Amino acid sequence: MGFFSWLTADTKETIPNIYSKRKRKPVYLVLPEGNLKENGYGGYGEFCGFDAYALLALKNGDGYDRDKGIHIFFSEEHRTGQLEFCLKFSFNPKAKYDKLPPSEDCPNQGYFYPELNVGGIG
Repeated sequence: MGFFSWLTADTKETIPNIYSKRKRKPVYLVLPEGNLKENGYGGYGEFCGFDAYALLALKNGDGYDRDKGIHIFFSEEHRTGQLEFCLKFSFNPKAKYDKLPPSEDCPNQGYFYPELNVGGIG
């Protein structure tokens, strides 16, 4: 299983995982009922004790199912914010769910940053 991550919804910054050489800071899973703080994203989708993709499926009525959540995340409805619930992340602890667009997939997977991997992986 490989790494994956997201971009913050408000600033489009990558969320680096704990194995990256990139500086990390607390990031928030922004929810309608309040934000959950994650101090060290592990790189495999668990965020604040929840599988983020399974949470996405659950909040859209599909049960706590990671595979369904992945399918939902990469759907047009998620990209355009047309779902009841979309994944939204921010470095701002005061970010408001209803003010943000859905987060996007991180092209660097939270780890493979070109400026940090000159001459090899890691």
